[in-house]
Amino acid sequence: MVVHSECPRSCPSWAFRSIGVSAVIIPLLPCLRRATSSARADGFGNAPSAQSGSGCVPRCGTSRDHAAPGLGGAVEELSDGPRSPARPRQREAPEQQCSSSIRPACKRGHGRDDQAAGPETVTSPRSVQSVVRALALLRAVNQRRVSTIADLHKDTGLPKPTIVRLLATLVAEGYVINDRHLGGYCVTSLAPTLGAGFHGAPMIVEAARPWCSDLTRRLKWPIAIAMLDGDAVVVRFSTIPDSPMSPFHATLNMRHSLVSRALGRAYIASCPQAERSALVKKLRRSENPEDRPANLTATIAGVRAFVGTHGYAIRDPRVEPKSSSTIAMPIKQGDRVLATIGLTYFRSAVSAKTLDEVLVPALRAAVDGIEASYASLVAGRIPATTDGGS
Repeated sequence: MVVHSECPRSCPSWAFRSIGVSAVIIPLLPCLRRATSSARADGFGNAPSAQSGSGCVPRCGTSRDHAAPGLGGAVEELSDGPRSPARPRQREAPEQQCSSSIRPACKRGHGRDDQAAGPETVTSPRSVQSVVRALALLRAVNQRRVSTIADLHKDTGLPKPTIVRLLATLVAEGYVINDRHLGGYCVTSLAPTLGAGFHGAPMIVEAARPWCSDLTRRLKWPIAIAMLDGDAVVVRFSTIPDSPMSPFHATLNMRHSLVSRALGRAYIASCPQAERSALVKKLRRSENPEDRPANLTATIAGVRAFVGTHGYAIRDPRVEPKSSSTIAMPIKQGDRVLATIGLTYFRSAVSAKTLDEVLVPALRAAVDGIEASYASLVAGRIPATTDGGS
């Protein structure tokens, strides 16, 4: 019997009936399975060659070794006929592959820990150094009217090629201009917009925040920063949320008398004489009973004498709450009182010795640190951080 040599698709039905469908298909099943497994293992549909050790070639049924018994060369003739080419699977587009810098490890293995990831990747817990350098350079340019490459190298310590590249970026973004007439680089009117969104606490609160938090962390008592508002001081920052022993639930935005409360007393006792006289006039018109003692002038004189002797103000023991007390000190810039800082504690928990030897020195050290930090902020420098000492 002669088998038709054309493609099986064009073979007449009598040819397959003569051979027997089962006689052709069943012996080829193992080869089909191996070819399919090899194609899957390849990853992109490219089956291995006949020498790969799989025992069959990609198109099952073309090997003489796997021909059905008793058919001789019939199967070979059938397999060599024309057939439509197989369509290989398309390789995944580069933009669809995972990026180790922006995604965690995926099933394909992209972004695994064994792949090198530089310190500037988004997934790195450390600072992005290119951003740190750019900000440092922008601060340095902002500190001078005109800056040269040599000036910026001296100020930042960055390599000159790095400075040139960063300056080119800042110029392209419009924050810095290379003024050839002035002979250097300077910031543009776009630079102040970087701080346009800052509507938070005043600069003195920004300077005081880390020092207050450090005090509460070490001493456990709550710290407050108050600023003058008319005839009283108002709490603008408080560490009550961080204190495990606060006598109060909340004091933020609370007004305190200049006459009876420690935060207010520290202010009126330390401000210049002209300002104090103006404040006394306001206090005489105040409707707050705490602002109107029997003799206002004598009371304020007594407060000034106490602050001058001890270096801090204390809350009037006759006002509530009597279970606690507060010591307060002024934060100054020259003769001007910027704010006052106060530490509140339970009277029963703090002895006079602890007050004089622990709390007062710690509060005074914080005042010195805050004043130095404020001066740095005014000068455009990064303020020093707390040393965390006890």
